[in-house]
Amino acid sequence: MVEERRMATILLVDDEEIFLTLLEQMLSSHGHEVFTACNGPEALKLFRQHDPQISILDLHMPEMDGLEVLRQIHAIDPKASVMILTAWQTDELERQARQYGAIDFISKQLTYDSIVTVVEGLTKDPDKLFEPGSVLLITDSDETRDLFEPFLREHKVSLRVARDCPEALGRVSEALPQLIVLDMDLIAVEDPWRGTRKMAAPELLEALRQIRYSGRLILMSNIVDHAMDAQATPLQASTLQAVDHLQKPVTPDRLLIAIQLALPIDTTPQ
Repeated sequence: MVEERRMATILLVDDEEIFLTLLEQMLSSHGHEVFTACNGPEALKLFRQHDPQISILDLHMPEMDGLEVLRQIHAIDPKASVMILTAWQTDELERQARQYGAIDFISKQLTYDSIVTVVEGLTKDPDKLFEPGSVLLITDSDETRDLFEPFLREHKVSLRVARDCPEALGRVSEALPQLIVLDMDLIAVEDPWRGTRKMAAPELLEALRQIRYSGRLILMSNIVDHAMDAQATPLQASTLQAVDHLQKPVTPDRLLIAIQLALPIDTTPQ
């Protein structure tokens, strides 16, 4: 049974009004109670009033930047969960933010779906959501799904399927699979919230890293080197476990072997 979402109280702080409004709508649509502020002093006032479970701060704001807001929040509550939202970051900024108590950064380059998934990862107990032996196959190819899905189910693989990155994030949000099989050649899908914004496999990997996905990955690509390059960026390589890189075309037998090596799946007939 899938665990129901738990509503969280969230303080969202950003001086970009459109971004703030759309992200607030997305978080609210997932059942969370969201308080918004456009500047640091207003954010501190709301923090004192509502004691949110999670605070999300834009790094670059006039009058009082995110680092100063973060510092003052942790002076009020040293155990507060605060994430920094930014379009870019440096090692020095990350060092300062973590020194002041930030638990992670969220890139503004992620889609709204990705940001919601990252935030919701803080409200859930990974041990309760983790499904041992489960596999999530992510591919936008009908031909690939039709080839792999019945074969893997026949061999008793506990399988879920997603057709694009937003759907994959939804599946991961419902319950963490122990293994993700990701097609690195996904066609980028337009995000309706950002119009021209696109989301492709490397961006999904970054979202998985930010929610501290602790399972394993099998990457499939037309060119294996591209899959390796996409997964092995400095941020992503710190937590994600890519256990295999398969060059297409991949046969069902070859994928099953890779899955069996990654997971202790019982394929003995019942």
